[in-house]
Amino acid sequence: MAVLLVLRVRGTVNVRREVEDTLRRLNLRRKHNATLVPDTPEYRGMLQVAKDYVAWCPADRGLVLDLLRRRARTPGWRPLDEETLRRHGFSSFEELADALLEGRVRLGELDWMKPYFALQPPRGGYKRSVKRHAQEGGVLGQNENLPEIVSRMI
Repeated sequence: MAVLLVLRVRGTVNVRREVEDTLRRLNLRRKHNATLVPDTPEYRGMLQVAKDYVAWCPADRGLVLDLLRRRARTPGWRPLDEETLRRHGFSSFEELADALLEGRVRLGELDWMKPYFALQPPRGGYKRSVKRHAQEGGVLGQNENLPEIVSRMI
């Protein structure tokens, strides 16, 4: 099963209630939060509802590993480390990344880890409008350039 990387690009002001509920269910409560979701019709529908606030693309292994190593946090807001992984049945970050990408485990099911990644604004800015969709020359919606943007946010 494929996994999608979803990034919230726009903020919280004047968000319709339906979109706000969808973003909350995606664990994207703040601007510059990212998460991993399975590529299913249900999640695709949620992304279509929130398409004016988020960008998404298929997740690749290198980017997921980088997110886990540098931006994953435990509920006490401590960085995720190898010891915590071993305590919960994973021998390394690579094993957890593979489990996430293969769909054996979902980010929301891991109660010992935050279900999102808090990122910084991208170094050098977005380079494109955050008010337009990728097909119109912006950042929002399905965006094949998203891995490059997220790598500058880590």
